[in-house]
Amino acid sequence: MWIFSGFCSSKNGKIYKNGEFTYYDQVGLGSCGTKLRENLYTVALGVDHWNQNPVANPNKHPLCHRCICAWYKGRAVKAWIRDKCWSCRWSNLDLSRKAFKRLESNLDLGRVRGVSFKIIPCNKSCESKALSKKKS
Repeated sequence: MWIFSGFCSSKNGKIYKNGEFTYYDQVGLGSCGTKLRENLYTVALGVDHWNQNPVANPNKHPLCHRCICAWYKGRAVKAWIRDKCWSCRWSNLDLSRKAFKRLESNLDLGRVRGVSFKIIPCNKSCESKALSKKKS
C-alpha cells in the first residue's frame, strides 16, 4: 500500500517555476534501483522532493512511478523520474542528455534558466503551454 501523505502537493499538480535545468551522464543504477540509460527521457529530482515522503526502501518510493512534464520556451518534455539530484533546489531538474536536448538543443550551455515543471502520472500527456494555448 502506498502512502502519499507528504507527497500531496506534487500529486495535486503544483507547478515549479523559473527553475534551472542541467544534464548529467547517467551511469549505473538510479535511486529507483533501475539502470540509467542515456537513450531515455529521464530526470533526477532534488532530494527535497524525495524527502517529502521517506520510505524504508528507496526503490519503492512513489516518485519512481511518476514523470515530470517540463516546459521551456514553448517546448515540452516528459521524463521519467529515476534518480536523485543532490545539488538541485526545488525548482531545478537534472535531465538525461536526450531530455535536455528536447528543451534546448545546445548542450554547451550546460545550465539553463527558465524551466517550469510539474510532477504527473506517466500515463498523462505533456504538451507545451504555448502550444496548448494556440489550440484553445
